[in-house]
Amino acid sequence: MMGRWRTDGSLLTLLLVVGLAILGTTSAVFAAARAPCTLAFHSDREGGIGIYLIKEDGTGLRKLTDGPMDNNPAFAPDGRTLTFDRDEDIYLIHVDGTGLRNLSQHKAANACSWWSGQGDQLAFQTNRDGHFAVYVMRPDGTGVARLTRDAANNACPAFVAEGRRVAFVSDRHGTMDIFTIGTDGTGERRLTADAGNNMDPAWSPDGATIAFVSDREGHFEVYLTADDGTNQRRLTQGTKAAIQPAFSPDGTRIAYERAGHIFVINRDGTGERQLTTGEAYHGGPSWDPTCQ
Repeated sequence: MMGRWRTDGSLLTLLLVVGLAILGTTSAVFAAARAPCTLAFHSDREGGIGIYLIKEDGTGLRKLTDGPMDNNPAFAPDGRTLTFDRDEDIYLIHVDGTGLRNLSQHKAANACSWWSGQGDQLAFQTNRDGHFAVYVMRPDGTGVARLTRDAANNACPAFVAEGRRVAFVSDRHGTMDIFTIGTDGTGERRLTADAGNNMDPAWSPDGATIAFVSDREGHFEVYLTADDGTNQRRLTQGTKAAIQPAFSPDGTRIAYERAGHIFVINRDGTGERQLTTGEAYHGGPSWDPTCQ
């Protein structure tokens, strides 16, 4: 009959399309309203170099340690603690400022800690056996074990999220290059072999990509590479050195330091923005992994 709604497939299709459109709009609104992620970094903004926390939108700045020479913060996977370098040792502290303790407790230089994705190990660099080598230890400072064993200097270790591989920097071929190695000491692979220096490796959350810095085209800029060393490409474009890249927890953004300030850029090279301001020095960004 005329004038009645049809209850066949056409109406159901219309209702489905409208419902999906509403759901998509709602999801977009929720995504736009997502709380900004927290980053840790080091800065001399109050005199000595200390560890600070800040939201990705530039709000919520908070001082965590007083220094005078604290740097290279690294969030634990649970986001409740972080490690950092102080006086050639590696320290741990809760993000509420409590629980400070020395993990490495060794007269040699110990630095640049990086957590495994499971939070059961820390990779770090130390020269306790002469030249710098990559070691691992438990988060309570026990179970110290050497990972790299050649005669070169090996430093700047970074765990892949699944915890079975570590990226690091080595000067074994003259210039600084990026390598990976299994946590059992096997499967070592060289990823960079150009004439420049390549440093500061950082894994993407899915373990498929490594961000690093290179001066192969003049000054240091951030580059990306597949985890097997293929598809190397430049990400940042600037007139001053860019160093210490770090992937966001969802892998879509990368924080890094340039000219004493923290910047964030989208993984496709768009949307670059400066996070810190002022005359002070800011560096060593590390994302809270619990942010999504």
